[in-house]
Amino acid sequence: MRWGRWVLAGVALVCLLPFTVCSPNHLDLWMSRGWFVPAESDVWDFRPTSRNSGSGEWWMYGEDEANYYALHLHQPFYLILPRSVAPTGFDPLDYVTWGPGVIMRPTP
Repeated sequence: MRWGRWVLAGVALVCLLPFTVCSPNHLDLWMSRGWFVPAESDVWDFRPTSRNSGSGEWWMYGEDEANYYALHLHQPFYLILPRSVAPTGFDPLDYVTWGPGVIMRPTP
């Protein structure tokens, strides 16, 4: 009976882990070769909003409470747009519409 509680707790943890906020980022960091969380965010808050549609394993666009993020299509950079300077009418899934205020950082 003593082991039954531990087994039940382990099963509950494994069943609930996929539903936590951090689980997808942790799994992607562990399993995907091209995955990273921007240095300005963290594994708890970063949410990918668009992933690569091909065979690659990385996010194309993401966001957190403070910023929008995008991977540059042709350069090894990611772009950051602070929510506080986001222009009206911009598309968070098209960095061409982000306007001034975009910050570029090299990808890790």
